[in-house]
Amino acid sequence: MREGKLVPFAVTLNLLKKAMIESGGKFFLIDGFPRALDQAEQFESNIMPCKAVLFFDCPEEEMEKRLLKRGETSGRSDDNAETIRKRFKTFLEQSLPVKDHYLAQGKCHVISAVPSPEEVYGKVKAVLTSLHAPEKFALPPVHGSLPDDAQIIFVLGGPGSGKGTQCAQILEEYECVHLSAGDLLRAEVKSGSVVGRKCEELMREGKLVPFAVTLNLLKKAMIESGGKFFLIDGFPRALDQAEQFESNIMPCKAVLFFDCPEEEMEKRLLKRGETSGRSDDNAETIRKRFHTFLEQSLPVKDHYLAQGKCHIISAVPPPGEVFEVVKKVLDGISAPRKSDGSLPEDAQIIFVLGGPGSGKGTQCAQILQEYECVHLSAGDLLRAEVKSGSVVGRKCEELMREGKLVPFAVTLNLLKKAMIESGGKFFLIDGFPRALDQAEQFEGNIMPCKAVLFFDCPEEEMEKRLLKRGETSGRSDDNAETIRKRFHTFLEQSLPVKDHYLAQGKCHIISAVPPPGEVFEVVKEVLDKLHSPRKPQEIALPPVKGSLPEDAQIIFVLGGPGSGKGTQCDKIKQDYKCVHLSAGDLLRAEVKSGSVVGKKCEELMREGKLVPFAVTLNLLKKAMIESGGKFFLIDGFPRALDQAEQFESNIMPCKAVLFFDCPEEEMEKRLLKRGETSGRSDDNAETIRKRFKTFLEQSLPVKDHYLAQGKCHVISAVPSPEEVYGKVKAVLTSLHAPEKFALPPVHGSLPDDAQIIFVLGGPGSGKGTQCAQILEEYECVHLSAGDLLRAEVKSGSVVGRKCEELMREGKLVPFAVTLNLLKKAMIESGGKFFLIDGFPR
Repeated sequence: MREGKLVPFAVTLNLLKKAMIESGGKFFLIDGFPRALDQAEQFESNIMPCKAVLFFDCPEEEMEKRLLKRGETSGRSDDNAETIRKRFKTFLEQSLPVKDHYLAQGKCHVISAVPSPEEVYGKVKAVLTSLHAPEKFALPPVHGSLPDDAQIIFVLGGPGSGKGTQCAQILEEYECVHLSAGDLLRAEVKSGSVVGRKCEELMREGKLVPFAVTLNLLKKAMIESGGKFFLIDGFPRALDQAEQFESNIMPCKAVLFFDCPEEEMEKRLLKRGETSGRSDDNAETIRKRFHTFLEQSLPVKDHYLAQGKCHIISAVPPPGEVFEVVKKVLDGISAPRKSDGSLPEDAQIIFVLGGPGSGKGTQCAQILQEYECVHLSAGDLLRAEVKSGSVVGRKCEELMREGKLVPFAVTLNLLKKAMIESGGKFFLIDGFPRALDQAEQFEGNIMPCKAVLFFDCPEEEMEKRLLKRGETSGRSDDNAETIRKRFHTFLEQSLPVKDHYLAQGKCHIISAVPPPGEVFEVVKEVLDKLHSPRKPQEIALPPVKGSLPEDAQIIFVLGGPGSGKGTQCDKIKQDYKCVHLSAGDLLRAEVKSGSVVGKKCEELMREGKLVPFAVTLNLLKKAMIESGGKFFLIDGFPRALDQAEQFESNIMPCKAVLFFDCPEEEMEKRLLKRGETSGRSDDNAETIRKRFKTFLEQSLPVKDHYLAQGKCHVISAVPSPEEVYGKVKAVLTSLHAPEKFALPPVHGSLPDDAQIIFVLGGPGSGKGTQCAQILEEYECVHLSAGDLLRAEVKSGSVVGRKCEELMREGKLVPFAVTLNLLKKAMIESGGKFFLIDGFPR
């Protein structure tokens, strides 16, 4: 090109071909090409024939007018009348034969370029639609991202290889999110979203849904699940899908490939076809599916084998044996197993029984209003599982359709899971157990119940209520015949349960004949005797305005009574720039303030009731934001694990926990010593031991929680306070806690009529020149914050050395130092008129 020679066309052709192949695309738009007929012919013979030509037809005078207009601003040397006409001549000579060539083939679409660009594009779209050009989906953005340590497992295998069975077993034993690209697409269509409607339209027309849609749905489902371990079933189906997934989402951790001979898979599918009613479970269709699988999925297998990620597992043995191999693979990559979890030892379970129409539902609703309980219904849990479409749910639905009973083990498992996941301690299980064997299995597998509420009501009264309900309920079972059958079943099955618990002294028979209000008074008597937890009264809390800085640091300070937390907090406050808060102090201050919230809290405390934790959380958040601080020391908090979790989800996670560890006998000795002079009623041996018990029960789980996160620093509180503080300082230094400067006091003050002028302007704006001229003509003291700081460092003073140390470590000098230096210089100058240069920044 430097020599003025033409680049051989073979080079252009080679570059085009390379770019097309490397793009991975299928639909290409090649702009301003071919420029001559020989180029068109060489392209077609070396690459492939074009599908169509868009030829924008415009009269020369119109094109000339547009180019001359462009030339007024473009600065392009070829946008002048003479050059434009030469370019027209070249175009007519070379490109019109190309147009005629494709017109003769019926491929050239001549579109007038005279109308507005929008009108022209309308015609372009019509042509592209007729060519079935792949339209882009306006896919919604996917917010958020996957955790860095997420693990993705692709599950592959031919039709009938048993992938589904293995996935179901993995789900039972591993903590994973199970996804199917097909299920996600069907759900999107069913949702009626814009994307769903567009997909449905394409599918109706027999067109493929763009893979970008599938990728978008997978990514969204993965992020929204909040999971870390993903099982993606029957995906990717082809190598390009694998590559696009990896470049757009993240590489997979492993591939489980279930290997099964075709004849075995065919036998299984034909067997399934005898009962499945699926149209594709016939010999001919099965073989076609095998062919597709071999053609598309085997290159995926080879791709991951080459990476050492593909685990080939024979799918011929029985499912149980296959799963043993699967488990070895998953355990080898540290896949997270499900933990069974357990209920708290002090959990209370109340069974609620009574015949149909006895008013169980009404009483449960009232209990829920006044007591802190988790209300569960075995039937509701089962219906929810079916609705969720889970593997277990689908299996249950199948059994129910066939008129078979769902195994009780499933119900038991759902109850146990719901109880553990609720995080509750007081459970109300409604309409359960229905038979004595259920009661025994529940007690053997979960735990014995605390009590049974049995609502006793004569049959004629229950029948009257149900028939009355039937007038408006629309329930098919609210008719006399069905009602009597239900009574019969109830008497046969549930009365032995009642007798079983009466014998244990756990069954409380409550007459359900009086009005619901009267019945509930009896229920409350029973529950209060059992010390069932009443709900704290709700308090309308004022909203907390503002938010904490993103770089705020929160330190929780924990330790038993008498461990010396208060002493250490006082020392920390002296040396560190921190906001010290105590949940108890904040609550007492709120009560003392006489605010609406304070009066409500005082009332609850007078009645011996607990103040809702939401109030404490609200007060803490408000105090933290209003302080304007960044480094917080929260003393004697959180007192229990649920408080820690609520604080972290509502405010922010803590940076660290200081846990002062002290033997009980040492703490007791200190508290009794304090009791000699403190006058505190709780500083006596009996009360102290009760406080220790509460501390051990509630606070040690908090310590364990933060130890597991690597945030808890356990410091022995036995040595002298100075030694203990030495260890505290070491922890705080490692956390880069902001230390206070011991700034020298500034003596004196400025005159009342002092005048201060700030001089601001960008670098190079001439501030310095102007300050020099002001100094010549006005009686002023000229100061620069930077100069003062440099002079302090140079002086070698304690403050200067500290500043130099911070600057060497790349840290900022606290602004309080700059302020102190400015104030000192101003007072010591004896001036009245100050010129402060380049400040405030």
